[in-house]
Amino acid sequence: MKSPLGWGQSSPIIDFLRSNMKGKNIAVYDNANSAWVIKIPKVFSFLRQPDDVLNVIYSIITVSPHKALFFDHSALEEMDLGASALLDVVVVNLRREWLAKGEKFVLAGLLPENPEMRDIFICTGLTRHLKISSAQPSLELRKTFKQFPLFEGRKTRRHDLSSTDQEIAATQLAKHINACIQLAGRTGLSKEGQRQLLKWAGEIISNAEDHSGQNEWFAIAYMRPVLASSPVPENSKGEIIGECQLAIFGFGTTLYESLSAGSTPDETKEQISRLADKHKSFFSIGLRYTAMDLWTL
Repeated sequence: MKSPLGWGQSSPIIDFLRSNMKGKNIAVYDNANSAWVIKIPKVFSFLRQPDDVLNVIYSIITVSPHKALFFDHSALEEMDLGASALLDVVVVNLRREWLAKGEKFVLAGLLPENPEMRDIFICTGLTRHLKISSAQPSLELRKTFKQFPLFEGRKTRRHDLSSTDQEIAATQLAKHINACIQLAGRTGLSKEGQRQLLKWAGEIISNAEDHSGQNEWFAIAYMRPVLASSPVPENSKGEIIGECQLAIFGFGTTLYESLSAGSTPDETKEQISRLADKHKSFFSIGLRYTAMDLWTL
């Protein structure tokens, strides 16, 4: 991640969360250690339990003035990369702010008891981004992960022939996914596939830059090859398959908030509204999905 803040500066990300974050505070104060304990839920996933993820982030911001946080990952059994990376970015930026202001602080925690989650966590999670020396993966474990390290980008104007953060990240992501495909025993992306992937990644990052109002965004990915589970067909025993995760995210205004704002042309809003209406028959509005979800889609 990028260089620390200047002396005395606040983190723009933490300031934004202080002003806008809502949720339930799940932190519990530990008198013996004079620290707030935040227990990471068994399922830490935006795909499965988004409210639980947001409650963890809200708790961090709520109790952060105490400057002593303990993260208990011991019960973790399922985690997606988006939730993990969000936690990391928030904690790293909070640490930057404390350092910039000369504050004394304590950050500690427990690793997952689940061996699989423990391996994923120390290779891609908070201990890696905080550079905790006592929780670094072994060389053998690192070799089992194909990683795209956390990329912190900003909306920038092109100067001469220099590449923007968006172009750099999109190109590197395309190379990463191509390498993952090759690691799984395939030939890799065709030229057309690489072109489509570059376009896709660029459009996602453009959305993060243009709609959030914050300009800053993050990208991270990994692939963890595993042997195909048994029983498998006779001709595919030992075939290498992979669990591949990718997250691109930012802070600020959501797509729905941006697209439905008063400054958005009426024609654009009408077009999106018509598209959302067409999708209503495929989704259970009011049960799991909302109009906001369809506008985002």
